[in-house]
Amino acid sequence: MQEDSFLLSPYRIRLNFGVVTATRVQALTKRKKNEENEEEYLDRVIRGDALTVLGKALDRLHNCRTLLACPPEKRRKQIDETRKLVMPKLLQALRSCGNTFVMYADYIEKEMEKALSIAEASLAA
Repeated sequence: MQEDSFLLSPYRIRLNFGVVTATRVQALTKRKKNEENEEEYLDRVIRGDALTVLGKALDRLHNCRTLLACPPEKRRKQIDETRKLVMPKLLQALRSCGNTFVMYADYIEKEMEKALSIAEASLAA
């Protein structure tokens, strides 16, 4: 995911890390809100290779594990979006990439459920 910096421009990433990495970073970099919605973004990520999808799934897992630091409204939105949109799309895409990625998807799904359950419990308290 690309930071807003001239030091990490697409050109610099390609120059320093190669075309494959630059392509993955471009796939993972969100566009402005008025240019694409979350579902379009995920579809673009899924069109990338297996490691691009894995990177996004792990990024969302990290986000879910840190939801307790977010306000309750954002927590609820992230939980709903993760369960209804993100998990089904990303995990299905990972599972279609072969045996190794099926194991990754199973692990991420289990860990994401744990994180989401903790976040949901905090909303009920």
